[in-house]
Amino acid sequence: MEKEKQDIFNQFLAKAEKRLEEKKTLRTCLVKVPSMGEAIRIRGLRNSEIAEVTDIDTSDDPYAADKYSVYIATVEPDLREIASKMKEDGKLTEYVDVVDIFEIYEIRQLAEKIMELSGVTGMGKIEVIIENLKN
Repeated sequence: MEKEKQDIFNQFLAKAEKRLEEKKTLRTCLVKVPSMGEAIRIRGLRNSEIAEVTDIDTSDDPYAADKYSVYIATVEPDLREIASKMKEDGKLTEYVDVVDIFEIYEIRQLAEKIMELSGVTGMGKIEVIIENLKN
């Protein structure tokens, strides 16, 4: 019985170590933006970035958090670089306004995919196997 517990522990430990290592690398995916007819690469957010996004005040713009997540998570082309160039040329007031190149529905869908890549949302559900177990 003790050996069986140790085997279960070791198997879980190996999975846990592997998962932690995998999570160090941000997940990315290539998506096509219909209004632009272009493919862009987005990435998942780091925990600190997720906290930033969720703390954004959306009272003036209900899409502010989504726009910010798209702004920081679009890596090919790098929206931050594009925003810098456009702001330098006087075409933007705020860097994050570069996201307005997309339609609102695209911003929403991109933000949802970014949150999925970040592990905030997902298709899998936690499943209760047995309730009220005593130790």
